[in-house]
Amino acid sequence: MKNIVIPFKGIRYNTKKIKSPEKFVCWPYDIINKKQQDMFYKKGPYNVIRMALGKEEKIDSARNNKYIRASKFMKQWLKKGILKKEDKPVFYIYQQDYKIPFTNEKKTVYGFIGLVKLQYYRKKRILPHEDTFNKPIEDRYLLTHATNTQISPIYSLYTDKNRVIDNILADFIKKNKPDIDYKENDSIRHKFWLMKDEELIKNIEESINTKLIYIADGHHRYQTHLDYKRIYRKEQGIARRLNHPVKYMMMFLVNSTHPGLSILPCHRVLYNLKDLRLKELLKHIKDYFHFKVFTFN
Repeated sequence: MKNIVIPFKGIRYNTKKIKSPEKFVCWPYDIINKKQQDMFYKKGPYNVIRMALGKEEKIDSARNNKYIRASKFMKQWLKKGILKKEDKPVFYIYQQDYKIPFTNEKKTVYGFIGLVKLQYYRKKRILPHEDTFNKPIEDRYLLTHATNTQISPIYSLYTDKNRVIDNILADFIKKNKPDIDYKENDSIRHKFWLMKDEELIKNIEESINTKLIYIADGHHRYQTHLDYKRIYRKEQGIARRLNHPVKYMMMFLVNSTHPGLSILPCHRVLYNLKDLRLKELLKHIKDYFHFKVFTFN
């Protein structure tokens, strides 16, 4: 069995209407606190925060809440031309130039956004590495149900040591001016292209479809859409045709062997370790990690 990855007609911001990306972008919904939410609201009336992580209000009810408002915003912005739907299926190419924290090493990573056919983990074509929790899944489900839209792609990895897709993307990036070029700060710069060339799209499809896909970030959204597909099919009685949108998940796909990909450390606490000898531990990890020893009085 293969993974099926296809281009799609995405809904995106009309940069002729809103020329400054700063006014419509926001961070991933699950790392935004209330203070940051307010900050993005103040960026402008069309910032995607209003759909991705809308504010709750005291008067909220089953008929008027942040999920219903997200749906209304989307419809209004489409009507005004703030958002527009692509006229043909495309792959979206995304590149990030960034600096590694603390070292300021400059790196560049790129990949592409496409639709990946949803598969249950038991089929072992799309693989997770995290557990999920009911509350975040319920939140994303209510948003998906209200908008009937996937607001953001999940971040996934595939392995291609020959870098076939990377080379296609690199050549495309070299020859084409980005549709969006946005410097977020001194450390991060975002670039975004539309790939419409059918031959290039076909070459990417043929290469990616043989690869395993690993979810790097977005386990709750992936589970949400597995649930949404199951319930939608039951409620709507949709046909079992291959390309029904409810069967697909929007993913940003990056080659795990890309030299620009960085996996940064997380803070972790180790406990219940028996007979731990610190000097012995440091001796073994020095070939794999940069570390500092701190002592506290």
